[in-house]
Amino acid sequence: MPPDPAMTLGGSLVRSAARYPGKKAVQDDRSSLTYDQFNRQVNRLAQGLAGLGLIKGDPIATLSPNCLELMTLYLAALKLGIVVCPLDTRSTASDHAELLNMVQPRGLVHHPGQAGRAEELGRVLEPDGLRLSLKEGPAAGGGSIPALIARGAETEPRVSIDEEDPAFILFTGGTTGTPKGVVLTHRNLMWNAINVISENGSPSPEARICYPMQIYHSGALSRFLATLHAGGTFTGLPRFDPGEYLDTLEREGGTFVVGNTAIWHMLLEENRRRARDLKTVASWLHAQGDISPDFRDRVQRDLFPQAAMYASYALTEAGPGVTVLKPADKPRAWPSIGRPYMSLEVRLADENDRQIPTGRVGQILVRGPNVMSGYYNDPAATREALKGGWLHTGDLGRADDLGFLYFVDRLKDVIKSGGLNVYAKEVEQTILGHPGVREVAVIGVPHPKWGESVRAVVVPGVDPPPVEAEIIEYCRERLAGYKKPTSVIFTSKLPKDSFGGKIKKRQLRETYGRS
Repeated sequence: MPPDPAMTLGGSLVRSAARYPGKKAVQDDRSSLTYDQFNRQVNRLAQGLAGLGLIKGDPIATLSPNCLELMTLYLAALKLGIVVCPLDTRSTASDHAELLNMVQPRGLVHHPGQAGRAEELGRVLEPDGLRLSLKEGPAAGGGSIPALIARGAETEPRVSIDEEDPAFILFTGGTTGTPKGVVLTHRNLMWNAINVISENGSPSPEARICYPMQIYHSGALSRFLATLHAGGTFTGLPRFDPGEYLDTLEREGGTFVVGNTAIWHMLLEENRRRARDLKTVASWLHAQGDISPDFRDRVQRDLFPQAAMYASYALTEAGPGVTVLKPADKPRAWPSIGRPYMSLEVRLADENDRQIPTGRVGQILVRGPNVMSGYYNDPAATREALKGGWLHTGDLGRADDLGFLYFVDRLKDVIKSGGLNVYAKEVEQTILGHPGVREVAVIGVPHPKWGESVRAVVVPGVDPPPVEAEIIEYCRERLAGYKKPTSVIFTSKLPKDSFGGKIKKRQLRETYGRS
């Protein structure tokens, strides 16, 4: 008999395959697999990987967009206890090399579309490091994933996996911009699944989830794993194309959608050109940043008229979900990031980690079973981040008397002007109210008298665009004098992460941060 799957991610698939053998489990843009087919294929690949000498605890890097082969590899690795280290396909070669040097994986598994980069990165691997292609075709050091599946047995791997064993190392810049490897265990990701299933109402066995992001991203990865735990259907597309995404939602009867402001803008524009029937979407979740009431109502009206809206606060180190705002919630103000998920504690603390009174701004600290075990091979950073048993997020928030939380700003984004704190997020929210502004980011720049002053970097939303004096005057009427921008720079776009949600403030400071 195979080991008891217990509370592990591979065990989730075993249980769902027993409950829903004929139900569609996963699909990409080419084909799909039922739970029974998927579990059998995962087992064959796991046996094939074991035949290459990979053992429990070995890290292995992946470089691929969403596809069935990547989903199969993730689950095969989880059943063997192999630690998956997903690389962002949009990162540079030097970034990839830095991350590989950090974890020294046993091998690299790549999509054929990344063959050139994989060949380049082969020089970073150990001489005996495996290089596997996710599709058919030769690859030095091990061959292809389909070839391993073809010769592997369908029996469950006889590897004992504990819930505290590492499952993934996800890379993040952290609060300093220096890359770190966030180690998430089976327990971390299982509890995240339990939280979202219980409190978001999705995924469920009836869920048909088409995620717009890649599963090397913590949000997409966690939702993929939660869907398998619940017994729903997960669709992962190899790229985000607004038209293709909406067509897939309509064709597959998608039930849940997650996105950010950039994604909502693209979907609205595409749907205006050709409206889709999206009545099956039962819920949509806004992540990564604030959303104004007007824009929220537009998304609801024009895209998902039958759906309930959720909002969340998440970070990779927390596996990633921390809080959720539910449709029936009535916080004192908008926008709120909701209340903590059921398994988590959140408190707000001052610079000495002392709890602060309701209504005051403090750092968001998180404690619970889905918080990371630590940063890979970085005990000093781990001690600092998990000081006192609480994850120090580097984010500032406040709470109201009903227990609802409000994101204020990144700690490192606070601007010190004349001895006073200016929260960039507050200024950004104000400027976004101007009808001529589509996007904005606020940074501090050196000032000879005040130490720092406020600079707004604006993406116009109209033609002709507003002028600097107009934006400054708009803020003067709505903000305290020390909070208003002293300068405004207009640009066609803001630098963002791979999925268009988080603005890269460090890059903005490098470009526009001089006085």
